[in-house]
Amino acid sequence: MGLNLVQLDVDKLVQDVVTVIEPLLGDNELLVNCAGGMGHIFADQIKLRQILMNLLSNAAKFTQQGSITFTITRQHADPAQGNHNNDWLMFEIADTGIGMPQEHLQHIFEAFYQLDSSTTRQYGGTGLGLTISERFARMMGGRITVTSEVGRGSTFVVYLPAYVAENAAIGHKK
Repeated sequence: MGLNLVQLDVDKLVQDVVTVIEPLLGDNELLVNCAGGMGHIFADQIKLRQILMNLLSNAAKFTQQGSITFTITRQHADPAQGNHNNDWLMFEIADTGIGMPQEHLQHIFEAFYQLDSSTTRQYGGTGLGLTISERFARMMGGRITVTSEVGRGSTFVVYLPAYVAENAAIGHKK
Protein backbone atom coordinates (compact mmCIF):
# COMPACT_ATOMS: atom_id res chain seq x y z
CA MET A 1 0.00 0.00 0.00
CA GLY A 2 1.42 3.35 -1.01
CA LEU A 3 0.93 6.92 0.06
CA ASN A 4 -1.14 9.49 -1.80
CA LEU A 5 0.40 12.67 -0.44
CA VAL A 6 -1.43 15.99 -0.70
CA GLN A 7 -1.28 19.33 1.07
CA LEU A 8 -4.02 19.63 3.70
CA ASP A 9 -5.22 22.58 5.73
CA VAL A 10 -5.01 21.29 9.33
CA ASP A 11 -7.85 23.50 10.62
CA LYS A 12 -10.20 22.28 7.88
CA LEU A 13 -9.16 18.65 8.39
CA VAL A 14 -9.95 18.91 12.11
CA GLN A 15 -13.30 20.59 11.41
CA ASP A 16 -14.24 17.88 8.89
CA VAL A 17 -13.30 15.03 11.25
CA VAL A 18 -15.23 16.61 14.14
CA THR A 19 -18.32 17.02 11.93
CA VAL A 20 -18.23 13.33 11.00
CA ILE A 21 -17.58 12.09 14.57
CA GLU A 22 -20.22 14.21 16.35
CA PRO A 23 -23.14 11.80 15.69
CA LEU A 24 -21.15 8.99 17.35
CA LEU A 25 -20.58 10.88 20.60
CA GLY A 26 -23.82 9.91 22.34
CA ASP A 27 -23.91 11.52 25.78
CA ASN A 28 -20.23 12.43 25.65
CA GLU A 29 -18.90 15.96 25.42
CA LEU A 30 -16.26 16.70 22.77
CA LEU A 31 -13.78 19.46 23.56
CA VAL A 32 -11.61 20.56 20.64
CA ASN A 33 -8.38 22.45 21.32
CA CYS A 34 -7.02 23.67 18.02
CA ALA A 35 -5.59 27.14 17.82
CA GLY A 36 -6.56 28.61 14.47
CA GLY A 37 -3.88 28.98 11.87
CA MET A 38 -2.32 25.53 12.37
CA GLY A 39 -1.06 25.69 8.81
CA HIS A 40 -0.72 22.74 6.47
CA ILE A 41 0.40 19.15 6.56
CA PHE A 42 1.65 17.29 3.52
CA ALA A 43 0.34 13.77 4.16
CA ASP A 44 -2.02 11.06 2.98
CA GLN A 45 -5.46 12.54 3.60
CA ILE A 46 -7.36 9.24 3.63
CA LYS A 47 -4.93 7.56 6.02
CA LEU A 48 -4.74 10.55 8.36
CA ARG A 49 -8.53 10.88 8.49
CA GLN A 50 -8.82 7.12 9.15
CA ILE A 51 -6.36 7.35 12.06
CA LEU A 52 -8.27 10.23 13.65
CA MET A 53 -11.67 8.64 13.05
CA ASN A 54 -10.52 5.32 14.56
CA LEU A 55 -9.14 6.99 17.68
CA LEU A 56 -12.09 9.34 18.17
CA SER A 57 -14.70 6.61 17.59
CA ASN A 58 -12.89 4.33 20.08
CA ALA A 59 -12.86 7.17 22.62
CA ALA A 60 -16.62 7.63 22.12
CA LYS A 61 -17.29 3.87 22.29
CA PHE A 62 -15.38 3.35 25.56
CA THR A 63 -16.64 6.51 27.29
CA GLN A 64 -20.10 6.74 28.81
CA GLN A 65 -21.40 10.20 29.73
CA GLY A 66 -17.91 11.63 29.92
CA SER A 67 -15.65 13.82 27.88
CA ILE A 68 -13.30 13.44 24.96
CA THR A 69 -10.65 16.07 24.39
CA PHE A 70 -9.14 16.44 20.91
CA THR A 71 -6.03 18.63 21.01
CA ILE A 72 -3.93 19.55 17.99
CA THR A 73 -0.54 21.20 18.40
CA ARG A 74 2.36 21.98 16.12
CA GLN A 75 5.97 21.69 17.24
CA HIS A 76 8.22 23.84 15.13
CA ALA A 77 11.49 22.49 13.80
CA ASP A 78 14.30 22.90 16.29
CA PRO A 79 17.78 23.12 14.71
CA ALA A 80 19.32 22.57 18.17
CA GLN A 81 17.76 19.09 18.17
CA GLY A 82 19.02 18.31 14.68
CA ASN A 83 15.61 19.01 13.13
CA HIS A 84 16.21 21.72 10.56
CA ASN A 85 13.36 21.33 8.10
CA ASN A 86 10.26 19.66 9.43
CA ASP A 87 7.66 20.69 11.97
CA TRP A 88 5.69 17.96 13.73
CA LEU A 89 1.96 17.84 14.36
CA MET A 90 0.52 16.14 17.43
CA PHE A 91 -3.09 14.96 17.44
CA GLU A 92 -4.05 14.02 21.00
CA ILE A 93 -7.30 12.23 21.85
CA ALA A 94 -7.94 11.91 25.59
CA ASP A 95 -11.08 10.38 27.08
CA THR A 96 -12.59 9.80 30.53
CA GLY A 97 -13.65 6.28 29.60
CA ILE A 98 -13.03 2.83 31.03
CA GLY A 99 -9.27 2.88 30.47
CA MET A 100 -6.97 -0.12 30.14
CA PRO A 101 -4.68 -2.01 32.50
CA GLN A 102 -0.98 -1.23 32.03
CA GLU A 103 -0.11 -4.82 31.10
CA HIS A 104 -2.33 -4.59 28.01
CA LEU A 105 -0.80 -1.42 26.59
CA GLN A 106 2.21 -3.21 25.04
CA HIS A 107 -0.21 -5.31 22.93
CA ILE A 108 -2.77 -2.67 22.02
CA PHE A 109 -1.54 -2.20 18.43
CA GLU A 110 -1.43 -5.95 17.64
CA ALA A 111 -3.97 -7.21 15.07
CA PHE A 112 -7.16 -8.65 16.58
CA TYR A 113 -6.01 -7.85 20.12
CA GLN A 114 -8.84 -7.26 22.57
CA LEU A 115 -8.65 -6.83 26.33
CA ASP A 116 -11.00 -9.72 27.05
CA SER A 117 -14.14 -11.36 25.73
CA SER A 118 -16.47 -9.40 28.03
CA THR A 119 -15.19 -6.12 26.59
CA THR A 120 -15.68 -7.46 23.07
CA ARG A 121 -19.25 -8.53 23.85
CA GLN A 122 -20.12 -5.19 25.45
CA TYR A 123 -18.40 -2.81 23.04
CA GLY A 124 -17.93 -4.81 19.83
CA GLY A 125 -15.16 -4.30 17.32
CA THR A 126 -12.65 -6.44 15.49
CA GLY A 127 -9.41 -5.38 17.15
CA LEU A 128 -8.08 -3.93 13.88
CA GLY A 129 -8.68 -0.17 14.20
CA LEU A 130 -5.63 0.54 16.35
CA THR A 131 -3.44 -1.80 14.31
CA ILE A 132 -4.40 -0.04 11.08
CA SER A 133 -3.97 3.41 12.66
CA GLU A 134 -0.52 2.59 14.00
CA ARG A 135 0.64 1.18 10.66
CA PHE A 136 -0.69 4.20 8.75
CA ALA A 137 1.15 6.53 11.16
CA ARG A 138 4.40 4.59 10.64
CA MET A 139 3.92 4.67 6.85
CA MET A 140 3.88 8.46 7.08
CA GLY A 141 7.01 8.58 9.25
CA GLY A 142 5.16 9.05 12.53
CA ARG A 143 4.01 7.06 15.51
CA ILE A 144 1.18 6.69 18.01
CA THR A 145 1.63 6.50 21.78
CA VAL A 146 -0.89 5.51 24.43
CA THR A 147 -1.25 6.03 28.15
CA SER A 148 -4.17 4.72 30.15
CA GLU A 149 -5.49 4.05 33.62
CA VAL A 150 -8.39 1.76 34.44
CA GLY A 151 -11.48 3.78 35.34
CA ARG A 152 -9.87 7.09 34.38
CA GLY A 153 -9.52 6.89 30.61
CA SER A 154 -6.96 6.73 27.85
CA THR A 155 -4.86 9.19 25.87
CA PHE A 156 -3.60 8.46 22.36
CA VAL A 157 -1.15 10.84 20.68
CA VAL A 158 -0.44 10.71 16.95
CA TYR A 159 2.91 12.29 15.99
CA LEU A 160 3.30 13.09 12.29
CA PRO A 161 5.83 15.16 10.38
CA ALA A 162 4.26 18.23 8.78
CA TYR A 163 5.91 17.18 5.54
CA VAL A 164 5.62 13.45 4.90
CA ALA A 165 8.23 12.22 2.44
CA GLU A 166 7.39 9.53 -0.13
CA ASN A 167 9.73 7.11 1.62
CA ALA A 168 8.80 8.19 5.16
CA ALA A 169 8.27 4.76 6.68
CA ILE A 170 11.18 2.92 8.22
CA GLY A 171 12.13 0.20 5.79
CA HIS A 172 9.74 1.56 3.14
CA LYS A 173 10.91 0.96 -0.40
CA LYS A 174 9.73 2.69 -3.53
